[in-house]
Amino acid sequence: MKNHFTRPIPKGKRKYKDSLFRHLLTEDLMRLQELYHAVSGKDPGRIELPTLQEDAFFNEIRNDIVFLTETRLIVFFEHQSTWSDNLPLRFLWYLARCYREDVDPKAPYRKKRIYLRTPEFYLFYNGKEEMPERFTVRLSDSFLTPGGGAEIIVTVINVNYNEGFEIFRKSAVIAGYSRFTAKVRELEEQGLDRDRSIKNSIEWCIENDILSDYMKKYGRWVMEMMTFEYDAELAMAAAREDGYDDGFADGEAKGEARGEARGEARGEGRLSRLMSLLLKSGKTDEATAAAGDDEIRQKLYKKYGIT
Repeated sequence: MKNHFTRPIPKGKRKYKDSLFRHLLTEDLMRLQELYHAVSGKDPGRIELPTLQEDAFFNEIRNDIVFLTETRLIVFFEHQSTWSDNLPLRFLWYLARCYREDVDPKAPYRKKRIYLRTPEFYLFYNGKEEMPERFTVRLSDSFLTPGGGAEIIVTVINVNYNEGFEIFRKSAVIAGYSRFTAKVRELEEQGLDRDRSIKNSIEWCIENDILSDYMKKYGRWVMEMMTFEYDAELAMAAAREDGYDDGFADGEAKGEARGEARGEARGEGRLSRLMSLLLKSGKTDEATAAAGDDEIRQKLYKKYGIT
């Protein structure tokens, strides 16, 4: 059997580690076009990936893929293996950041109307929670009272592999991605360690002509990306658990039921921001250490100015 793990991908000037989902779709924009057509039923025409300015704020909220189409759309794709009811709020932040990049800061105060690209939002979910094949979530679901003057609608597509799901008949790239990630999980459940599960799944894809050209070319880097994603997921899970524990302890100490909720939000909020910054920067070792050690967390909060 050939060794497909010897060719590293050029790292260039990337300031964060790509996810497998992002790299698979942006390495060849034909794949991105195919997937957009599959989820929307529309031909996007020529696709452009915008260059967005890097700063501390955007590093923390950057999503997987933003692209522009010839039909004057700005489309947001995000992939998640852990569900969050706050997805529409995150997409609102993404959209506002992109509009700020695209529009002259003085323009909104002028009389003449500014015309903006129409946004579309899609979330591809492959976590372990049971989810419908396709559904929508809205920003207004989180409003304290019904109504309001703002809305973000996110289309959620379940990409856990199921032969009956329409998305897999329409998009070979997402079907291949889904079958690969399912194979990794299957092998882990059989008792293989993580690295062996990923390596064997790559070889299985090549042997069964599933994303075979991509896997042959980027096999070694797929190993690196998947390892990073697994580490990031574990670190974020630890952050969420630790935030809850901090909040509960704070609430008990004060003897107030409200203290638990406030403490949880405060602890998880700071820690989540720290984790997001570290993981987007590829600093998985620091993230893992911070998740389990309060002293390290305090030093990193100070280092990165997180209050």
